[in-house]
Amino acid sequence: MLATKFSLGAAPRPDTSRTGNSRKNMVASVEASLKRLGTDHIDLLWVHFPDELTPMDELLRGLDDPVSAGRIHHAALSNFPAWRVSRAVTLADLKNWAPIVGIQHEYSRGATGARRRDARPRGGRRRRTGQDRRGECQPAGHEDPRR
Repeated sequence: MLATKFSLGAAPRPDTSRTGNSRKNMVASVEASLKRLGTDHIDLLWVHFPDELTPMDELLRGLDDPVSAGRIHHAALSNFPAWRVSRAVTLADLKNWAPIVGIQHEYSRGATGARRRDARPRGGRRRRTGQDRRGECQPAGHEDPRR
């Protein structure tokens, strides 16, 4: 399974005509990804972030074209608010475009306001995810750079 994310254009020198989630930028990004990955299709294309300029119709039509052409097999949305996901799923269904098959939401106990106080470990010191205390079990082959 080969998945990749598209986000706000992939122009080497971005400007207003080469950024955003427009259909034109999505096609350019998909083609660049196919070339970079050395393949003729992508199994799952994630639209990484919503932008405030591209209408949902254009974004969905932009996803439908490469699905119809066999360049991507499935489309998904990442970091979109629930109301936009709901709208996208409904529009794709009504217009008979490629369906949205996946959603991915940012979830971090440290990023949710209601649980922010619970994110602090006992002892008061915050640690980032993935940081281990000395003496904790490490995966096989892992060397602690602090030792």
